[in-house]
Amino acid sequence: MHKVGCLILKEGAWNFEPEDKDYIGVNIPYGPTVTIEQDTGIYDKNGRMIYEGDIIKMKYPYDRRCIGKFVVVKDPNSPRLGLLDKTKNDEIFDLYKHMSSQYKIIGDIHHSPDLLDKDQPNEEE
Repeated sequence: MHKVGCLILKEGAWNFEPEDKDYIGVNIPYGPTVTIEQDTGIYDKNGRMIYEGDIIKMKYPYDRRCIGKFVVVKDPNSPRLGLLDKTKNDEIFDLYKHMSSQYKIIGDIHHSPDLLDKDQPNEEE
């Protein structure tokens, strides 16, 4: 995963700004396999940045709807990112910074889609 400075659509490249400021940014060509996902600006309880497409395990004791595994998705009806558990319903829950201690990234939809398998229990033991 790389932090993208900007996309250069005309050239089919994206600008990568390295963390080490001794180097200047470079333009890297991208192909059809590149997926660009938005970060949420929110970290999970282990200090990892949460991105669109991440699979989050959440256990919020005050609302049973907020217990289980959720995917971070774009809300089609607004400009926000939220949490969706399609096995329960189509309701998208808000992500909140003050609840970050309740979120744990357990994978993402690209590398571990099996985590969303309907045969697996969705509640945290």
